[in-house]
Amino acid sequence: PYGYMVKPMATASLQTTIEIAMYKHHMERQLEESEAWLRATLDSAADAIAVTDAQGAIRTLNPAAETLLNSRPATISEFIPGDPVALAILKDGPVAIAIRLGERELEGCATPVKSAQTAIGAVVTLRDVSARRREQLRIRQMEKAETAARLAGGVANDYANLIAIIRNQSEQLLRQFSDYSPVRPALEE
Repeated sequence: PYGYMVKPMATASLQTTIEIAMYKHHMERQLEESEAWLRATLDSAADAIAVTDAQGAIRTLNPAAETLLNSRPATISEFIPGDPVALAILKDGPVAIAIRLGERELEGCATPVKSAQTAIGAVVTLRDVSARRREQLRIRQMEKAETAARLAGGVANDYANLIAIIRNQSEQLLRQFSDYSPVRPALEE
């Protein structure tokens, strides 16, 4: 029921009650659609998203968050040290998060949610950056190996140049001295 009417009914009263009922029905439909859109958005997000109340108690987790956490903790502080929800509410703005959860490295942020200028909770987003970090480490190691190879090539080239100079000088000395010179065996070595 959307309202009530007192008997005997007046036409104006009936008209008003019907308009109010239709308006309430329309608003409930809009609210249901809005919630469906938000739920679909949360469920399709690749990042882990947790919605909390102002004390950090988890109200909603999307499927990515449930998979990442392997369970459903009661509060954010059970797996994120430092209570980022309270910090975000105090700061009145987003707070960066960087944590290690088992073998995974996670980055994200906690952002306060306000209603009528009052903080009512926070949205915590987390992304597994382990693969990206491993790739960055691999690229750095490849760059170091490439630098070492260039250095070794440069040293080898310099060494080869020095050897070539020594050979040329030795050959010139051999040509200058005769076959019977006592320094010939040392020059040949």
